[in-house]
Amino acid sequence: MNKLGPNEKAKNEAVAEEDSDDLLKFPLSFLILITILWILFCAWIFTFFETEWGYGTSLYFTLISFLTIGFGDVLPSKSDYIILIGILLLIGLALVSTLLQIIQKQIETLATVILTTFFNQFIDKKFEQI
Repeated sequence: MNKLGPNEKAKNEAVAEEDSDDLLKFPLSFLILITILWILFCAWIFTFFETEWGYGTSLYFTLISFLTIGFGDVLPSKSDYIILIGILLLIGLALVSTLLQIIQKQIETLATVILTTFFNQFIDKKFEQI
């Protein structure tokens, strides 16, 4: 295992900060729209693969799978389409996890800004009293 020197560590932190800034600038509404459309599309596709499933069951399976809850009460029964189902689920998992990570980063940034503002106002008030 290689140890990072001060310069490499600073470069890695700068790249991580830049990636975080890119996540905050990403249009969240667009990703939400794409994710919802992908969920609805996958549910529609699953109605063709699983003839016993209605659209509601397919939508339930899709949401439970994408959110990694996986109760196991609804499972695909046709092994012919298992590779395609796996690909659809992997894409959906990537979309949902990206969406959740962006929302998390935006909430963290908002909380940091609020706390910093509050702290600065508190410090300013304390110094005014002195």
